[in-house]
Amino acid sequence: MSLPVLSRSNTSRRSAVRPKRAASQLLRRFDRCRQTCRMDRSADASADETTDGRWLSYAELANLRGIDHHSARRLVSRQRWRRQKDNHGVVRIYVPPEHLGHRRRHREASADTSAGTPAVRSADISTVIKPLEDAIAALREQLAEANSRVEAAEARASRAEATRDAQIAAADVFRDRIEALTAELRDARQASEELRQADMARQARGLLARLRAALRGE
Repeated sequence: MSLPVLSRSNTSRRSAVRPKRAASQLLRRFDRCRQTCRMDRSADASADETTDGRWLSYAELANLRGIDHHSARRLVSRQRWRRQKDNHGVVRIYVPPEHLGHRRRHREASADTSAGTPAVRSADISTVIKPLEDAIAALREQLAEANSRVEAAEARASRAEATRDAQIAAADVFRDRIEALTAELRDARQASEELRQADMARQARGLLARLRAALRGE
């Protein structure tokens, strides 16, 4: 039984495929190494967080410091803190430990202040409430008096307004009466002028008749 003889073309094709497979394997190994490095970096970041500082996003830094997002960016740029992206593409900043206790110290100081405030006893509360109650009673009396004055002023204003309306109505009546009398006077003057003109015309006619009679010798 004779074995098949491989041609040069098949041999060259196989030799060309081998480097491609080797390159693909190297790329896969490189991706696995890169993922491993990222995981190691994340673990290092966690270790740094527990021992030294913390890797925070801009939002977490802003919340920790009690500032807005832009102020957090300016703070990172001013302090020149380390920055890197995590596996999700989020930029994280390594914040040193001396910059982590800002709000925490503020809360502790507030808690200490609250804890240091002495409790007010019931007797002390009564001594404080009694003057307040007296002051409130006095203010209520003043308020009632002020309301009475306001009501009296409103009543006077209402009476004054009613008087003004009555005076305005009377003035309207007087104005109408004056206008009527003025019209009557104008008519009387016109009638008087007409009577005078008629009387003058009559006298002129009488004088003319006498002159004619005198000329005729009557």
